Amino acid sequence: MKYKLIISDVDGTLLDSNHQISDENKKAVIKYMEEGGLFSLATGRIEKSAVKIQRELSITLPLILYNGAKIIDIEKNNVIFEKHLTEEQVIAAVKALKISPVSVIIYSDGEGYSQSFTKNIKEHAEMEGIYPVIVEELMNIDLSKVNKILFAGNNDEEDDVLFENFLTEYKKLCRELPFIVRSNKRYLEFLPEGVHKGTAVEVLAKHLEIPIEEVVCFGDNLNDLEMIQKAGLGIAMGNGHKDLKTAADLIAPPNTESGLAAVIKELSLVPHNTLS
Repeated sequence: MKYKLIISDVDGTLLDSNHQISDENKKAVIKYMEEGGLFSLATGRIEKSAVKIQRELSITLPLILYNGAKIIDIEKNNVIFEKHLTEEQVIAAVKALKISPVSVIIYSDGEGYSQSFTKNIKEHAEMEGIYPVIVEELMNIDLSKVNKILFAGNNDEEDDVLFENFLTEYKKLCRELPFIVRSNKRYLEFLPEGVHKGTAVEVLAKHLEIPIEEVVCFGDNLNDLEMIQKAGLGIAMGNGHKDLKTAADLIAPPNTESGLAAVIKELSLVPHNTLS
C-alpha cells in the first residue's frame, strides 16, 4: 500500500449537505481500515462534536481538532498536541467585538462559549450537533485555554465587509496576530500562531511514524489548504474552494456524491488529476 494514512476534513468533505456520513463513505472508510489502512479526521470541530463521527466510523487514531490546535485520543483522553491563543489575542477579540459586533463562539478547555444565541450561532450549533454555553461576559471564561475563536457571518455578500471591518479594529488592539483563516464562506477563525491543519498533519504522521509522503488528505475549503499542500497526496472535493482545487493533486467528486468513497475505491488506479 503506497499510502498508509488518510486524513479527512469533516464538513463539506466526509459529510454530505445534510451533515451526515453517506452509506458509501461509511462503507469505504470501514473497508479501507479493515484492509489495514489508517484513517483519521482533521476538523474545526471540538471533542464533543467529533466524538460522534469517530464512534460512527470506529476510528481508533487520535483526531485533529480545532483546525489543528489540538490532537487528541478522545477515548483515552490523551492529548498528543495542543496550543492556545494568547490571552492578549483573546482579550483583543472581545474588545473588538464591542466596536464591530459579529456572532462569536470562543472555545476554551473543551467547551464553546457565546454571549447570545443568534441565528448564526444556532445554525452553527445545529450543524455540529452541540450548543455553546451562553455567558453574560466573555471575559469571565478561562482565557488561558482558548484553542480557537469562531466568528460567524450571515452567509451573504456582506460577510466579507463585516469581517474586514472587524479585523481592522482587531489589528489596532493586538500586537501579535493569531493565524487567521476562513473555514468557509461564512466563518472566520482565529487559531494560535503557526497552527493550522498542515502542522497538525505533520505532528500526527510523526507520532504514528508514517512519512508525510505516505499520507493522503481530503478537504474542501481554505482551512484545508496547508494539509493538502503538505500531504503526499492532496485531494480537493469537487465542491471545494477554487484555490484549494488549484493546490490539490487530485479533484474528487463532490461531497454530495460520496466523493471520498470514490477516491478510496480507485486510489491505486487513478491515472489523471481529475476524477468524474
